Amino acid sequence: GQTVSSFSVSLVSRNDKPYFTAVRSPFNLSYVEDEVAGQQVMPFASGIHPGGSGEENWQSLSFEVIAVSNTTGDMFVSAPRVLCRTVSCTDADLVFELLPGAFGDAAFDAV
Repeated sequence: GQTVSSFSVSLVSRNDKPYFTAVRSPFNLSYVEDEVAGQQVMPFASGIHPGGSGEENWQSLSFEVIAVSNTTGDMFVSAPRVLCRTVSCTDADLVFELLPGAFGDAAFDAV
């Protein structure tokens, strides 16, 4: 006799990585002591997309800003963060506030 075996195959889409266009690369900022006051808002990224050709549109995107180095310690009233301009998050800004009289260098990665 012959043995019959049945099986099924399911294809699922892969999770394509998100992409965006950096407004500046590298994103270097330089300020002179007492040059700026208050919250700073500047364009960070545009064309932010969750990836794929539409099947990832249900996913929400966010950025995490990670301190890499800081030469003087406390420089910020509020640490740098990336905020989406709209609910769909197609564009985002870098937002931070320097302490009065702050000086030095700080480096961050955004992932």
